[in-house]
Amino acid sequence: MLKSWKYLCTGVLAGLLSSAAVNAAEVTLQTTDGSLSLTGDLQDFDGKVYKIQTLIGTLEIDVASVTCQGAGCPVVDAKTEFAIAVGDGVNNALLANLLEEYAFQEEMTAEQTVSGGQSGSSALEMMDDSDEVKVSVSVEQSDTPAAFSKLINGSAAIALTTRPVGGNEITAFTQAGFADPSLPGQETVIALDALVPITSPQNRVPSVSLEDLALIASGRIRNWSQLGGADAPIRMLLPNEDSSTFETFNQLVIDANRARVANAVERVASEEDLADEVARDPNAIGIVSLSARRNAEVLPIRRVCGPLAKATPFSVKSEEYPLTRRVFMYVSGAPIASRITDLITFAGSGAAQDAIQSVGFVDQGVTAADIDSQGIRLAAALLAAPNASALLQLKNFSESLVDAERLSTTFRFTTGSSRLDNKALGDIDRMVDFLASEEAADKEILIIGFTDAIGREDLNILLGQSRAEQVRDSILTAAAGRVSQNRMRVLSYGPLAPVGCNETPEGRSINRRVEVWIRDVV
Repeated sequence: MLKSWKYLCTGVLAGLLSSAAVNAAEVTLQTTDGSLSLTGDLQDFDGKVYKIQTLIGTLEIDVASVTCQGAGCPVVDAKTEFAIAVGDGVNNALLANLLEEYAFQEEMTAEQTVSGGQSGSSALEMMDDSDEVKVSVSVEQSDTPAAFSKLINGSAAIALTTRPVGGNEITAFTQAGFADPSLPGQETVIALDALVPITSPQNRVPSVSLEDLALIASGRIRNWSQLGGADAPIRMLLPNEDSSTFETFNQLVIDANRARVANAVERVASEEDLADEVARDPNAIGIVSLSARRNAEVLPIRRVCGPLAKATPFSVKSEEYPLTRRVFMYVSGAPIASRITDLITFAGSGAAQDAIQSVGFVDQGVTAADIDSQGIRLAAALLAAPNASALLQLKNFSESLVDAERLSTTFRFTTGSSRLDNKALGDIDRMVDFLASEEAADKEILIIGFTDAIGREDLNILLGQSRAEQVRDSILTAAAGRVSQNRMRVLSYGPLAPVGCNETPEGRSINRRVEVWIRDVV
């Protein structure tokens, strides 16, 4: 545990300090999350750093990371200063909106200040009614690996990214004395986004498959006529190779189809510039974040098992669109100021959803859709039904939900385990708030487990039932009496009614889920 003090304490000093600015008195410094405390004689305080004499020597501790308890504690200026390292793929407006809305919630005003000398950096100050600055945030744009590095070396308190922390990065955190940053409490999903193929509105190709995209990128499809379009050469534009957007595209599309990006593909540093260029050129196609699509046309993705995948808010919220990605806030695990913790909590809360939506990202608020909107899914399930028994099950499924609405929140589990993933843990609280709201208070709640099609059907149904029960129990625990168990019914349909193609790893992953439906009590 002492390692987590590494970025609080700037060093252990040998001997006694000279010319102490305050009278020595015993104080206790406690981290803002209450996990650690340290007691010693306060030797000096300059408004930013406590210097206390302890059994292990004299320590210097950042005032923003602790609270002081004891009669000898000095009056502390409540100003909090910290940096946020922003990885590529995060729209600048997203963070600006979140910071401004957080300031409003805290009854402060936000004002952006002049950019510093570092390229890609800016700052924002939050002031109280007397125009006194209470919070100063430095925003540092970088690529995603650099954002994680800044979190490790302590130059940033938060990393904001559009991809999860990777294996080598997790190792770097643990080697620096921190816990795994992918654990709950250090990783927070604040919004959703998606990668989308875009064309000009003048291009008439109606859809494209992930395999098509890989073949275009590799130069094996070069003319629009090969995709049912005009006889014209295809011009492909992609984000820079070191961007997280390309990294995700490369993993989910290029590598998955054992392709390699051709040298002829054009690279564009800014996704917004890429979208503008594609929108102007009827022969161009590109890949950008949904939030950066601007005036370009978004192509639906044609899946190998037939149905089209469209990047709608519901399909992204339920994470059934195949190129959905999450927007993360990470902290290192070192103690941080309470204002920073409050900001992260706010970013994942319902109060932040308008700020997220207004800049093109998809929020995590719970929305409902009736069974009519699930028509493509049901049609695909009918076509994929292997026998008469499966058709009968699908008929029963449709009849049981004909008067119900599906909620957008879909619960998933960490790979290879029965533990709800970090997004699902946050979704539990959002689901409780929705189910306890006036809109849903009198509704029956159906919690339904689904699996992929691998393995025995009877075992998959048991697995789906077990996971649905786990979601129910988590909701009841979080609700603390606000939602009655009598309103809940747990079901499992195993591999029935897939939302992805079981022919692909990505599709099987999407199919392993727990859905929540609501309907009027008859």
